Formats: sequence, C-alpha cells, structure tokens
Amino acid sequence: MAALAIRNDATDSTNDVADIAALKTRKTKVDKSEDAFAEIMSNRSQISRTTKPQRKSSASTTANQPLSDDTNITSDLEDSIPDMEDLVAEAAKVRITGEHSPDYHRFLTTASRQRIHDGLLAWYDINHRKLPWRRDYHSPVKEEDKVPGQRAYEVWVSEIMCQQTQVGTVIPYFNTWMTKWPTIAALAAADIEEVNKVWTGLGYYSRASRLHTGAQKVLKEFNGVLPSDPVVLEKEVPGVGRYTAGAIVSHAYNVPAELVDGNVIRVLSRLRAIGGDVKSPKVIDLHWRVAKDLLNKDRPGCFNQALMEMGAVVCTPQNPKCGECPVQSSCRAYAEVIDLKRSRREAIGASKKRETVDDTNQDADEKCELCVPETETEGKEQGLVTQYPRKAIKKAPREEECAVSILERRTISPESGETKSEFLLVKRPDKGLLAGMWEFPTVEQDQLQARHKISSLSTYKQRSESSREYHVEMLGLDWVKSCPDIQRRDLGSVQHLFSHIRKTYHAEWVLVQGQTADQEVKTAGSSKSKQKSVPETEWLSTEELAAAAIPTGINKTFQLLQKFKEANESLSGGKRKGTGAAGTVSNDGLGRDKKKVKKEAKKENAGGQPILALQIKAELENITELIPADADHTWHFKVQCTKCREIDSNVITMNAIDKAEMGSGRGEANLVMKCKFCKCESSADIVSKPVAYEIENNDKYATIVTVECRGLELVGFEPRDGWKAKGAESGTPFEDIDLTDGDWADYDEKSELPVAIGGIESKFVKVK
Repeated sequence: MAALAIRNDATDSTNDVADIAALKTRKTKVDKSEDAFAEIMSNRSQISRTTKPQRKSSASTTANQPLSDDTNITSDLEDSIPDMEDLVAEAAKVRITGEHSPDYHRFLTTASRQRIHDGLLAWYDINHRKLPWRRDYHSPVKEEDKVPGQRAYEVWVSEIMCQQTQVGTVIPYFNTWMTKWPTIAALAAADIEEVNKVWTGLGYYSRASRLHTGAQKVLKEFNGVLPSDPVVLEKEVPGVGRYTAGAIVSHAYNVPAELVDGNVIRVLSRLRAIGGDVKSPKVIDLHWRVAKDLLNKDRPGCFNQALMEMGAVVCTPQNPKCGECPVQSSCRAYAEVIDLKRSRREAIGASKKRETVDDTNQDADEKCELCVPETETEGKEQGLVTQYPRKAIKKAPREEECAVSILERRTISPESGETKSEFLLVKRPDKGLLAGMWEFPTVEQDQLQARHKISSLSTYKQRSESSREYHVEMLGLDWVKSCPDIQRRDLGSVQHLFSHIRKTYHAEWVLVQGQTADQEVKTAGSSKSKQKSVPETEWLSTEELAAAAIPTGINKTFQLLQKFKEANESLSGGKRKGTGAAGTVSNDGLGRDKKKVKKEAKKENAGGQPILALQIKAELENITELIPADADHTWHFKVQCTKCREIDSNVITMNAIDKAEMGSGRGEANLVMKCKFCKCESSADIVSKPVAYEIENNDKYATIVTVECRGLELVGFEPRDGWKAKGAESGTPFEDIDLTDGDWADYDEKSELPVAIGGIESKFVKVK
C-alpha cells in the first residue's frame, strides 16, 4: 500500500507544526457557560465565512442532542472544543500505554459533535455530486414531488440499484427506470418480465424482483406511500434492510435515522480510530452507535449523505485526500499519524502543561476490548490513516477430506440396442454447508474414521471399502453383491477452497453395467437402507448432469472422470488409444494425437519468437473460475516497441479470432501494428486458450493466457469487461462481469453469500 502523504510539503516536524497551526481554531480559555460556547462558535463562523458562502447554521446549539443509549453522553454546553493538538496528545498516550478506554471511539460532547456538523454540512452543500436522485428534504418542491412519497420512491430505487453496483453504472439505469415507472403505482402494475429486462446488466436480479414485489405491497397496504418509520419500513417492505430504511426516511422525510454502509464505516473508523475487526458484529454495532451519536437532527438526510459522500470522494480506501477533508481537525487517525511521525514522549509532557480538553472521559478501570492488536491485522501499514478500518488476519481454512463415489450405471436398451449412462446424485441436508444441493454419494472422511476407529483412510482401498458400507447403510445400495460386472477406478484427488474450509475430494468411479444394473441400482434410496431418514436421490443422464447446478468441488471430480475416459476410451465405449500397435494412433495420455500436438507446437514456436504468459493475482471471495466469457474476448494491453523501446500511449486491443495481414505477405496475426515512433511493424498472436483463475490461487499469480510477440513486448494489462465466474460454494454462474474499476461485487442467492473480485494485479512472464 502506498504511503499516505499528509501534505506534499510535510517532510519534518517543523512542517507538522505548521499543519496543526493551519488546522487549529483559535484556542480560547473559556468559562463553562453557554454564552462562552456561543462566542467560540460565532468566532468559528466568522472564520468560515472568509472561505465559504454564508448559510443558516446547520443546527442550533441545543437541538443536536444525540439519541441516548447505554453510554452516558455529555449533553450540556460546558465543554470547549478539543483541537488537533489535544488529539495528538491523546494519541501519544494510547501509543505509549498501549491501551485506551471505549470512550476513545465516541463523540461524547456536544462541542465535538457540533464541530463535525458544521464542517461536514458546509463542505457537502458546496461539493456534493449532482445525482439524479439526490434531492434532499430541503430542496425546492418540483411538480413530480407533489405525488405523495415520490422522493421516498426515488431514494428507494437508487439505494437498491447502488447495492453492489458502481454509481456511474447506476445513473443511466435509474433514469430509464424512472421514465418507465415514475411512481410506485406504475411499478406495481408492471410485468415482472419487463422489469427484469430493464434491469439487465445490473446483475443480482432478485433486487429488481424485490422492488416489484415491494411496490405491490406498498400500494396495497400503505396506499402507495413508503412508511416514514424506519422500523416499519424495514419490517414490512421486501428487500429493505436497516441501512436502506435509514436512507429512505432521512433523505426523503427528514426523519432522524442513522445509517451505516462501507463508506460510513471507513469515515467513522478513521475519525474515532476504531481498530476492531470491521467484520465483527460487535464492531459493526459500535459504528451504528457512533453514527447515532453523531447524527444531525435538523438535517439528518443531508448529514447522512455527507458522510457517505466524503467516504466516496475524500476519505477513500487508498490514497485519501486528507488535505481536502472538512473534518480533519477532529480525526483521531490523522492525529495518530502526526504523533507517530514525532515519536517523542515530550508530547505527553507538553499536553500536561496546557489545559487540555479530554473528549474521551477515559476511565482507567475500563479498557477497550474491541480493537485488534496491530500484529493481528491484515496488511495494514502502521502510521497511515488507511490502517483504518481494520480487518483481522484471516484464519487459515481448516482442512477437510471426503470420499466421493461417482456411480455410473450403464444399460443397453433391448429395443434400440443403444447404451445409456446415468449417474446417481444424492441431496445434501437442508442445513449446513451447501444445504439442499445435489452431489455424488459423498462421505466425510472423519465419519469413516470414527466408524472404523482408525486414524487414517489414506489409501484408496480403505476409502473404497468404507464408502461401500456407507452406500449400504445410508442408501440401501449394495451393488457389489448384486452386480457382477463392476469396474472401479481410483480417479485421484482434487481440492476446492471454500471461504473457511480447504476440502480435498478423493474420487472413485464405480461403473455398473449389464442387465442386473438396472434392477439393483435403481433401488437406491429404498427400504433397504438401515437409516430412518433416507436422503433423496436422483439419476441423471450425462446431458442432464452437465446442465445441473452441482457444487464446484463435486464438478471437479466429474472432470477427473472425463479426463480418465478420454485417456482410456475403451472404458467409455470406444477403442482404446495409445497402444502403439499397428493401425492405432499414438496419443499423449489425454487422447490427443502426439504427432499433431508436436506439429502444432512446432508451428506455434516457429522463428523462436518470445512467448509471454499473462499472469494475474486477485482476491476472490466466495467465487471462482474467473475467465473471459467468450472465445473472441477482447484483451486490452499496453505494448512497448522492442526496437525503439517506446511505449505506445494507447491501450491496444486484440482477440484470438480476428486476423490482420502482416506486411510483405508474411501471413496473418491477431494483432498487427506499426510503432508510431520508429514506424516498425510488429505483431502478436494469442497462442493458448484462456485458463480460469480459481479461488485456490487467491493472492497468488497464475497464468490465464499466453501471447507470442514479434517486435513488441506486453508491458501492461487492463481487465475491462467480458468476464464470467461461478459461485465457489454453489456453482451459480455470474455473467457479464465488468472489472474496469478493478473490483466487482454481487450476491449469490443460492449460497446466501456475498461474492466479490478485487485486488487485481498482473505481470508478464517469459515462457520461451
């Protein structure tokens, strides 16, 4: 992570002092009275007017009491305003003692909250982005606003669309949607197929369905007007959660309701140096409490939008614009950066000589237990505001193993004489991992070990015998005794990485064929089982199996079988290749003609031109098999001429299908271009099919395509759009993935897990 520059010219402690001086308001020793506080606020307002347009105060000094909770919050006006120097001193205490009170993370005084209100709202009024749905409660009333609840409807649609989707992508969809269905009544009357059609391209289609269903319910039960009570809204309207409810009622009805999303979490965690694991329920709850403390009751909608806006454009995940932050002087993370740069114990002594104002009211007997020690946090560099929010280091996934039996019954139709193959699938329990999904008969290895009271089932013989007993006990299926014509093969093992489990699947192929196969095998799931509750079973043809949504790990075992059959065609009904006998074709172990493979390789490598492998590294969350969606996928590269060494300023595109003529009749290539500097011609060809990047490769480089280059080198890669992937646990297909922004997110309804792609990096490796 790139280091954060607090200011471009802040290179030593002298500049730190200048930074603080620029940030500080005039330090005034005041009496503990309302009049004195009002005087300070008046002085601050005068300073503000020199750089910002005058506007009515965002809140009165008595109307901004936060909604109370379990922590006692000072609500009177007897506190002066802590400045950055105070926050730096408090940061020094925390650094030296290694501990702090829970109050370190809260806004406990009216003064500290008022300071945030003033700075943030003044900044928002001038700098907020113009978005088609952004018309707050105080905006002038337009003709369409005369429809009851119209603003609430617009906010609702925008918030649902913006879930897991970039704002820039949402804007044209929102405009089209509001033109087609300008009111809740219009949406309620729409056809769901038409709704899904308009939604096409946004992904996660259940969002559109919930909007449609919600509109029908609101029309029927609330006369077409979304409720202004966030509790009722969250409870009664499909797809509306706590955040969306807060957004709707605060933006549209001016109802004081806090909200927390990713942007707000980032802003609050930095303002209050919340160092707990951001995925922890207790830490998330703390952010909701802080948001509740801080909420401006006069302009809740604008204030909520200001928090989100600042997180989106100023307090960004990386390289935040701290110099543009309107509340920098209240930011504990920024104070910690300054303190760490000084790293002098004199900071504490200096603070004791001054009459400091401790906004934390820290109790030495109470210590914060939410913050994660820095040694346990994930990839965050100390001394940067970007160390917040923090994530705990991911625990290594636990190792699990299972034995999978791919049971194929092969029968011959007496009428047509055609061979028919079917595969047995068993439905998983309705609870637990991959609940309710279908798989080949699978038994967990720890269950087998417990049953046989042995420490290991490491050999194929042990696993196969134990699996047969499982088939008898669980499925009532004893094909070994009843079917004399049986072939069994050890297919090997494959691994699949879930979010918290690394699972090894030991696969076995059991081929049952002949007349008895249809008689015995069809009894799977019958009364022969010794269990009271027999799993549901189903037989699927090869074609049906290919179209079925089976877990990715199980699908990998079937791929092992397919590869085995390709290499041993006699077991799949054809003649076996690779014997070397007269009249046969020598193969490379995968059923491919060795001579043909060698000839193609020689052709690809003719001329000794360099071949570069494009390798990517990414962070996949609950998703796998990231690969271009089409054979003619357009790749976007930056290229460098090998003769003059100039890098073309344009992004060059190429695909594996299109061909262009090279000069002097030298043939064709996927890319032919002339260097704009030296005018030399260069060309390139994609020489391999794309390879999927899988979740097992997380945070590791893996090759996804190779390119032969002539007269040029590939020096940059942009993923852009046109990708697809599958849910890691469900196999749910995700199409039209756009990686232009460097990340992508959606929701897997089948596994009920969020899916995401991020942290994409690339490099080129010379393979020839």
